[in-house]
Amino acid sequence: MQDFLYAFTETSGFREWEVKAAQANTYEDSDVVYLFNLTMTLFSESNQIKTVLVANQGQIGQTGGNLIAEGEVRIFSSNQSELQTEKIYWDQTRELFYSETNKLVTYIRPKHKIIGYNMVSDSLLENIELDNSVGQIETDNDPAEEKTDNDPASETTEEEADNDPDPDQDFKNFGLDFGSSE
Repeated sequence: MQDFLYAFTETSGFREWEVKAAQANTYEDSDVVYLFNLTMTLFSESNQIKTVLVANQGQIGQTGGNLIAEGEVRIFSSNQSELQTEKIYWDQTRELFYSETNKLVTYIRPKHKIIGYNMVSDSLLENIELDNSVGQIETDNDPAEEKTDNDPASETTEEEADNDPDPDQDFKNFGLDFGSSE
């Protein structure tokens, strides 16, 4: 089938996320939908886009809502985080992204780039764990003013994020413009 759309909603009616694919295949006696050129969009309770995943192909379980995405996977978060890998999993029950232990993952923030394996992250790419990671901090500041990964001042505070007048602006910084989320 062409132009596939699958939406996952809470029992309260809140649209938690949706998956769109240019093409999808289903087979009798199977819960799995095979997706090609897919986009998964996660929404906040106020219906704002919070995270977008794009991949060449994937699979979604219609019953549990778990997703496997592979082939040039990129995840963009509204907090200007980006994740790149070849294969990623979405666990609907735990609301986590995770990778296989042997798949390289690159995590990018405006002034950070960390590469590692065996990644586990929340849906906003705020709390991320990587094994065997190597990272660097790039900054235009005076070296005396550079911040480290352990410096809480290097992260955007919730208050700063709440004052953003355009919640989709962060996606525009990635060159993405998804227009209205409705």
